[in-house]
Amino acid sequence: MEVYVNGLDMAPESVADAKAIAAVMADGRKSDITLTADPANFLKGSGTFTAAKGTIIVVTLTMPGQKPEQARIKVD
Repeated sequence: MEVYVNGLDMAPESVADAKAIAAVMADGRKSDITLTADPANFLKGSGTFTAAKGTIIVVTLTMPGQKPEQARIKVD
């Protein structure tokens, strides 16, 4: 899983010191995936899940000095 973070101006934000986790709800099970910074400036992580129709992914991102924010994605 890869997560790219852009600011309000749509320019890429540095994720070097960010903390993030993705909660994946698929097939009636929940998997938490820790996302870590990649040198190419995106967050990445992996886990055991199948992203099929109906899968919901909730990413919680905390940038340095900021409150946590969430994004919710539903696979259709």
